[in-house]
Amino acid sequence: MSQQTIHLPLHDQAWRGALARTVALTGLIAAAFCLTVAALMLAAHVHQQNADPLTNGTLIQLKEQLADDPENEALKQAIRQADLEVRRRHLQRQRFLTRGSYLLLGGLCVALACGKAYWHLTAKPYLPDPQRLPAACRPGLARTLRASVGIAAAIAGGGILAVALLPDYRTTWFAALVAQPDPTAPATAPVAAGSLPPREVYLRNWPMFRGPGGCAVAPEGDYPTDWDGSAGKNILWKTRIPLPGYNSPIVWNDSIFLSGATETQRLVYCVDAATGGIRWQEPLPIRPGSKPPQVLEETGLSPSTLATDGLRVYAMFPDGDVAAFDFSGKRIWMRSLGPLENQYGHATSLLTVGERLIVQLDQGSSKKDTRSAILALDGTTGRTVWSTPRPVPNSWTSPILADTPSGLQIITAANPYVIAYDPADGREIWRAGFLSGDVAPSPAYAAGMVFAGQAHADLAAIRTDGQGDVTDTHIAWKADGELPEISSPLATGDHVFMVTTPGLLTCLDAKSGKMLWEHDLEKDVNASPILVGRNVYLTDTTGVTHIFEAADAYKPVAAPGIGEAVHATAAFSGGRIYIRGKEHLYCIAAR
Repeated sequence: MSQQTIHLPLHDQAWRGALARTVALTGLIAAAFCLTVAALMLAAHVHQQNADPLTNGTLIQLKEQLADDPENEALKQAIRQADLEVRRRHLQRQRFLTRGSYLLLGGLCVALACGKAYWHLTAKPYLPDPQRLPAACRPGLARTLRASVGIAAAIAGGGILAVALLPDYRTTWFAALVAQPDPTAPATAPVAAGSLPPREVYLRNWPMFRGPGGCAVAPEGDYPTDWDGSAGKNILWKTRIPLPGYNSPIVWNDSIFLSGATETQRLVYCVDAATGGIRWQEPLPIRPGSKPPQVLEETGLSPSTLATDGLRVYAMFPDGDVAAFDFSGKRIWMRSLGPLENQYGHATSLLTVGERLIVQLDQGSSKKDTRSAILALDGTTGRTVWSTPRPVPNSWTSPILADTPSGLQIITAANPYVIAYDPADGREIWRAGFLSGDVAPSPAYAAGMVFAGQAHADLAAIRTDGQGDVTDTHIAWKADGELPEISSPLATGDHVFMVTTPGLLTCLDAKSGKMLWEHDLEKDVNASPILVGRNVYLTDTTGVTHIFEAADAYKPVAAPGIGEAVHATAAFSGGRIYIRGKEHLYCIAAR
């Protein structure tokens, strides 16, 4: 069969040749751009590995000096400044790697497109069967094919390098997306919804961090003021919890719930309130190949206190995994809300409102990151009911539920806003801007007023009947001075109690903000104060609970201890006190 040769017009050949040269030059520029970006990213990645803010040598050395001289205020200020600078540089490098990865991927796409276009522009209109080519022509074709394979391999390698150099929270997100295409779908089949217990049952239990609504007021009961963990006095039982965790216990009737975690295992526990026996311990599986989130030693891998609505118990971990269990230990659903971009690790506790689980997801280094949100999940299925963006960076506070004269409000705190939301639809009701820095203390509520603040900022009292930005209209008073870094304040109708991490206890007048008294406990404190009748209970890190009157002057009542380190806040229900020590859970009651 004869072969017909196709001749292109000369002007078409010239046009295709010029375009091919332009495309080739563009492809070479894109390739050079990719090589430059990859080199810069590789250098930044190496520096990132050697500049972990959690293991910074200067900070570690300063903290060691502070341990020898804990009263040195200049040293404390130096630590704060060094910590701020280390975190700022770390976040800058993270943003550089993220943007560089996108630039590298974009450059590779341009190079690939140019290569494909060049191939089409320079291809012959007719290509006979290679087996029919003269032998002298076959090596040229083979070289072309080998070059094509090499170009494809280089592009694939560049793509792999870009993904490898992405920050951990981006690659973990991609892995989670592959493993779970529908992020709103529960991991297991839901169970049928039941009727929630009445509100009076909710109020006599301890269903979340700091009790009902998170307002730090104990249910009625005859709670002891005297116990001794070493001698066993008024200790009904003591149970070892196998995995570590800084979350606080929660209580519903005869069940106590808490969690623990290591880098390889996560467990949710149910403890029998009558005997102290562990009824069940259920794992929350860790995604294969995922890295444990970076967290501070002070928060650990299980810092978030659980919550219950009386039908289900909910748990969350720093990687963003959240799950629901029934009271028999059966996992109802599990979903991932991560990965979470939180410098020290996500530590916010959970809140329930009816059959909805409220999750505060504050993340990012700046409110401009637009990554923060507050969500309501359906307790039965785990699906999102509503989601509202939050104009704040990462925080370590927990939301509370305030029963205000204007209706129920979810109150949150972060830099710079205290914000109230409508639990029904997530609508923002009001906001007040005055916070700054790393915010960890949760807000408090009493008698129509919200109280929020933290170290190096102000404590403010905010009326809850406003709308929109109430910074200039509804802040009743502000107070400065020694404010808490970790522990959350306690508000009553008359007083506001708060304690710094080194143990300086302060009482303010709730109506005016005037300081009434202060007292140095001379022990570090991580737990939050709880109002128990007319007394306040506050446990320090050595396990001693300081009991004093909620009064205009400091009036100590007792200081019993369990003889074990404590970082969690105690739970109160039915005349019993439940304290989580470093290794054991204690049940304390008069006998």
